[in-house]
Amino acid sequence: MSEEFPIDKGHLLVSDPWLKDPHFHRTVILLTEHEAECSIGFIQNKPLTLTVGDVLEDFPSPELPLFLGGPVETDTLHYLHLFGEKVGGQPLQGGLSWGGQFEAIRLLATNGELHPLNIRFFIGYSGWGPHQLQSEFSAGAWIGGPEFDLKNWQIPPADLWRTTLRNMGADFISIANSPEDPSLN
Repeated sequence: MSEEFPIDKGHLLVSDPWLKDPHFHRTVILLTEHEAECSIGFIQNKPLTLTVGDVLEDFPSPELPLFLGGPVETDTLHYLHLFGEKVGGQPLQGGLSWGGQFEAIRLLATNGELHPLNIRFFIGYSGWGPHQLQSEFSAGAWIGGPEFDLKNWQIPPADLWRTTLRNMGADFISIANSPEDPSLN
């Protein structure tokens, strides 16, 4: 973590309200990897109309929602979970882990233990090359958010961007209240 980029893996990135890239318009991304060579994260507020059962044949919990994790490798499936060592994976913040043993996930699904507040599935991911994210951050495309908190998954995805900004304090209220179309202001 450095002064010019004050967040690390396990933190949220909040897009600037006027970010032009349609993939990241008003998104909240959970950063799961941040090193000099690359950064990886998953968009938390872009649910798809698909479910896990639409992309995984014979999955025991087919009704679980899918999210668009980002525009990179949209033919891949990823997951964040709260099962710790039961599933493994890369530990993040607040008991959250990224990835792990898929057979353990399948067993938890068979036992009826999976629900949207303990696991989230993503198609694709958000990725940045060497120093790319720091450069975008310095240019004002991203706002450094707080560490992930499970409460984030309790907020409806359509409200997550504004709620995250409002929860960051008074300095961010005007950004949270900015209109989708600035010409309407």
